[in-house]
Amino acid sequence: MASWFGKTSGQVDEILAKGKAEYRAPILAPLCGFVVRKNIVEGQYVTEGEAMFEVADLSHVWVQAQIYEDQFANVREGQTVEATVNAYPGEVFRGKVAFIDPVLNPTTRTVNVRYDLDNVDLKLRPGMYATVTLKTPVAETPLFQARTSPAKSVARLIRTASLTPEQQKICPVTKAKLGSMGDPISVEVEQRKIWVCCPGCPPKLKAEPARYLAILSPPADGVLSVPETAVIDSGDRKVVYVETQPGVFEGRQVVLGPRIGDHFPILDGLAPGDKVAAAGAFLIDAESRLNSGAVGTHSHGKQASHPETSPTEVSATKSQPGHVH
Repeated sequence: MASWFGKTSGQVDEILAKGKAEYRAPILAPLCGFVVRKNIVEGQYVTEGEAMFEVADLSHVWVQAQIYEDQFANVREGQTVEATVNAYPGEVFRGKVAFIDPVLNPTTRTVNVRYDLDNVDLKLRPGMYATVTLKTPVAETPLFQARTSPAKSVARLIRTASLTPEQQKICPVTKAKLGSMGDPISVEVEQRKIWVCCPGCPPKLKAEPARYLAILSPPADGVLSVPETAVIDSGDRKVVYVETQPGVFEGRQVVLGPRIGDHFPILDGLAPGDKVAAAGAFLIDAESRLNSGAVGTHSHGKQASHPETSPTEVSATKSQPGHVH
């Protein structure tokens, strides 16, 4: 029903038919809802444009969350979001991100994120506190894509055609840079030409082609990760100990993504198939610091032996969503 200044077309027609306006006349609100604020009293003079009542339509509400600045890069419009409130334990209110504030709050160092939610049953009320969870697959985060996009390009070529040594860059068996041990050697594997670094690599490559080719062509939606217990954080460096021989470990400096649960995604430093010390890494690190090669363990990859560690093979697994609270 059309209205003019709070009057419906029927009310206007009635005034025109009578030829005069009534002393008292109802003025209709432009929407249905609840009166949340009353700014006038009976007999009060009202100036033009003055707000007399505030009416809220609570059948559709906004849920707003504050995201810390080191996390908001992982949030995007249209992303799935969930909220829970203390009033309804176990009930999840789902929606999609509708707006990301372009301005950072300098006091809280957070960015405001809003999503719209139907509230037909009026369970959610203005002023309620909610815990909001946004899920972002690690493989879709800007940091991961920036680091892995060149590797994915190489992986696509590996699956479809042979590469030059300059394109392949590393040996899939030793993970060493091609050319660091002499001229690269080509090997025919699964009707493709693969380059290795030395004469000792072709037999290993042909014996386990799937294992080593996975290093050059990881799954497009895969994320390489290690348990939190495998990482030694010295402040400026993150080191993971890789088993090079049974009971012999080498310190590798790695680049980590944001922690997801009890795992860290690996952006650089490891390859699928590497075996890392998932338990006892701290003991290896402590032992390496006690011997004369302690400094070299971190900077040059010196080896330390330890019989009590538990190596775990690292593999690229399907990307799992991380939580931003």
